[in-house]
Amino acid sequence: GKRMNLSRIDLSKVGATQSNCLGLYPVSKKSLQRILVGDETGKVTCLAIRKGNLSTAFKFREKKAITGIQMFNDRAFVGTGNSVKGINKKGKEFYSLTSSCTEQIQQISLKVPHLFMAGKYLMYEYNDNEEKSVYSCQDRIQAISQTEIDGGVKAIVGCKDRMLRIVEGERDYCE
Repeated sequence: GKRMNLSRIDLSKVGATQSNCLGLYPVSKKSLQRILVGDETGKVTCLAIRKGNLSTAFKFREKKAITGIQMFNDRAFVGTGNSVKGINKKGKEFYSLTSSCTEQIQQISLKVPHLFMAGKYLMYEYNDNEEKSVYSCQDRIQAISQTEIDGGVKAIVGCKDRMLRIVEGERDYCE
């Protein structure tokens, strides 16, 4: 068969990142692709690519490490410390929620008006910016998502013990 020669090209350099700290804005009508990267120094960098040319669209700075990015349409929600910040595609903050979370936010799942955020063992549920429940997980939380089941929004929690837990409020709906 044919052999391909691949080589690495560094387009940009950012600080060290944690998992879940990369986001893509939808491609604009002018074929502009924006890539969002959050790093451990608290910097969020938005890179823009149009016709093969790369530029920095904006930079956004927080005091604490960026621990997660969740995209919702053309808006980014960024976890930092015990807060979630909303950043529009121009780099302006439009939303801020500081939780009672005692752990650093590691995971975010957002489908307006439902927001779930999780640290290592605790997951917080918000609806229209009001805290609805706190779920204490028996194992380390690796990933969260949400879905509608039986007419209500439930969190899906992936844990280090390789279990998926569907959570309703403060209790397991099923494992």
